[in-house]
Amino acid sequence: MSRRRADVIENPAMIQESPVEAGAGASERIYALDGLRTTMLFFVVLFHCLLSYIVAPSRNWRFKDEMTTPVADLVVAFIHAFTLPTFFMLAGFFSAMLYLRSGAEMFARNRALRIALPFAVGWTILHPVVGAGYVFANGVQSGSLGDGLAAAGAALVDGSLLFRDSTLHLWFMYDLLFFYAIALVLAPMVMRVPAAWRERALALFGSGIARPWLRLPLLALMTFGMLRMVGGTLYASLSFVPNWRLLLGYGMYFGFGWLLYLKRDLIRGFERFAWTHAILGLAIFLLTLPVVRLLTEGPLRRPAFILVSMAVSAIVVWLLFFGLTGLFLRHFNRPSPAVRYVVDASFWVYLVHLPLTIWLPGVFSNLAWLPSLKILMVLAITLLFGFVTYDLFVRSTIVGSVLNGRRYPRVLFGTNRPVPA
Repeated sequence: MSRRRADVIENPAMIQESPVEAGAGASERIYALDGLRTTMLFFVVLFHCLLSYIVAPSRNWRFKDEMTTPVADLVVAFIHAFTLPTFFMLAGFFSAMLYLRSGAEMFARNRALRIALPFAVGWTILHPVVGAGYVFANGVQSGSLGDGLAAAGAALVDGSLLFRDSTLHLWFMYDLLFFYAIALVLAPMVMRVPAAWRERALALFGSGIARPWLRLPLLALMTFGMLRMVGGTLYASLSFVPNWRLLLGYGMYFGFGWLLYLKRDLIRGFERFAWTHAILGLAIFLLTLPVVRLLTEGPLRRPAFILVSMAVSAIVVWLLFFGLTGLFLRHFNRPSPAVRYVVDASFWVYLVHLPLTIWLPGVFSNLAWLPSLKILMVLAITLLFGFVTYDLFVRSTIVGSVLNGRRYPRVLFGTNRPVPA
């Protein structure tokens, strides 16, 4: 595969400088999507930094600091409202690009190297460290740092943390493997459909996407129908046993992204009404959040009310997707070495961040600090660790060639020696 082709292949954290046709004979690089994809991943990092400090109970997060803040709950709910659907739409977009430019065989090989391999290695290394982090944090909270370390060490030695049914924060990579496999089956089948039929279907899709007044109600209605299966919003299933309802829900967003690539000439139209979409999405989220909580979790829980919450959730997703995409296109669609470096580093930062967002709250648990200060400390140390280790041990190594498609020279701790591709 040529160097140029390698440089336009997508991975879960990085959108390389990908040429996207803007019209007949024209092309441009949508740098804005680099920033949007990376922003979604860093939102998830922030999400995990907040979970130890939310007031509400959490199903999967097994540690909570005694100092909590409702602001953390608000930010967590906002990130949860749209980040993952946006991520899967972008993943579908760039998966279609890779498949159509490289073919099925190269697509399968690339996804195995860039997704399946990091998932397998990352899970093997991280899952006992994450489990030990919960043991450590709860041990410190009920005793001291020494007690937490002793408990975590004992849990690691006795093997009780090994081979648990949890994909950790890597669950999205696990889900993507299913979508890639389905794409490898469906894409050749679709290509056997008469070209005229396919063109009409794409034209119908494009006519809806091109009209802001039409695409929002149509897409919200479609999403609303899908979300009925999962209770209003899409959450994360960490089990290795597939949750077919969630896969169907996220697969709808992935499929939308795939189709959007086929009509990529319409993307620049998202700049129209971008601020309107973003502000309206945020306003609807803030105004309806208390009501939605009462309808779906409180004494007013009824099937009809749950349908209302699902409709609101669907509208917020699409408003924020089109709004943020348009804003990134309008303001960040230009090359920047600093942004490119962050984009390259983001996959690694995401892979290694989760243990720190559990161990660090344990370290801080007995300190009489405001929760906001603890959150800032956890976030700052986590990001610092991620970027420093990326520059020192990943960017110019074989690990970097897997995560980024090739090796690059160091920047933070740089050297002028050439790095082999």
